[in-house]
Amino acid sequence: MPSRPARLLGKLHEPMRVRGDSSPIKRYVLGYCGHDGTTTITLKNVATRVVCQNALGVALGEKYRAEWHILQQGQGAA
Repeated sequence: MPSRPARLLGKLHEPMRVRGDSSPIKRYVLGYCGHDGTTTITLKNVATRVVCQNALGVALGEKYRAEWHILQQGQGAA
C-alpha cells in the first residue's frame, strides 16, 4: 500500500516586492518526502501557501524555483 507523503511548510521572513505593486508576495519553503524510504527528501522555495492537496500540486508545479533533494539511504534503526 503506497504511503502518503509528509510535508512541512516554513514561512520566510522577508516578503518579495514587485516594482509598481505595493502588495507584498509572501515566500515559503516546502519540505516533503515519502515514508517508505524510496523517495527523496525535497526542499523547495515556493510562493504558494500549502494548506491542502490541491495547493500542494500547485506549489510542486511552480517553475524556476530553487529546489534541493536529499537522497534517503537504508533503513533507520527502530
